[in-house]
Amino acid sequence: MDNDPAFNDYLAFGAFHDQLQRVMSATQSRAHEAGLEPLTFRTLLILRRKPTGIAVGKLAQLLGIDRNATVDLVDGLVRRRFADRRRDLADRRRVLVTLTPSGAAWIQPVTQDALRDVAASGPDLMRALRLVIAQVGGAAAAAPLVARGNVVDSRWVSHGAHV
Repeated sequence: MDNDPAFNDYLAFGAFHDQLQRVMSATQSRAHEAGLEPLTFRTLLILRRKPTGIAVGKLAQLLGIDRNATVDLVDGLVRRRFADRRRDLADRRRVLVTLTPSGAAWIQPVTQDALRDVAASGPDLMRALRLVIAQVGGAAAAAPLVARGNVVDSRWVSHGAHV
């Protein structure tokens, strides 16, 4: 394996991925301890960053889930009084989802704890990121784009990624 020129690329990327996964797992654990599923926590974070509200379609896009699942998720947040729906004043046809003060109060300590976790793991995460960039940065920029198989749906598509 050591003869494989890409082996060090995989080592560097694996180390970065491991560090990133530790941070994400810690955040998900904190959210779970607060009674929030990871997707619910992500939704609340998005709503917190959009104080004027966000349309359901855009929220679905940011979450990477379909619109119907997003509506169900928002329904649950409204029932818990973590979010509200209101008409967009600029376009009365659109409904915007906003975070309530109760929702903001619920995620605030979770977010603060998660940020402390990020700060504590920051040096290791940054070291791993610098290593992966140094290892593959120049080579990846020079590599041609190639079509590769999408293992999710078994179709050959070009992803614009370097292989």
